[in-house]
Amino acid sequence: MRDKYENKNQQTHAGQVFDPPAWLSSENLENLLLAAIDANPGEQVALAIIDEYFAGDDAFEPEPQHRQVLLCLLSLLWPCLGDLLGCPPAE
Repeated sequence: MRDKYENKNQQTHAGQVFDPPAWLSSENLENLLLAAIDANPGEQVALAIIDEYFAGDDAFEPEPQHRQVLLCLLSLLWPCLGDLLGCPPAE
């Protein structure tokens, strides 16, 4: 059996696009992100990136892009969970 997602276990990179599962709502992603922030208060670089995203006065991106950004921000603090939730679906 050939795994068409053979590179899924490689290290992530800055250009990776995370695709959150449909069963995980934006509200769930925001709650996970808040929990990750509370659990990692010393991660100054990651927290600065998260603050920059939420500090803008502009409206957030459309829902699909906002969910992708939330998962990407979550992966800054909890990389394993971000990879798990953003990986291709199992077949």
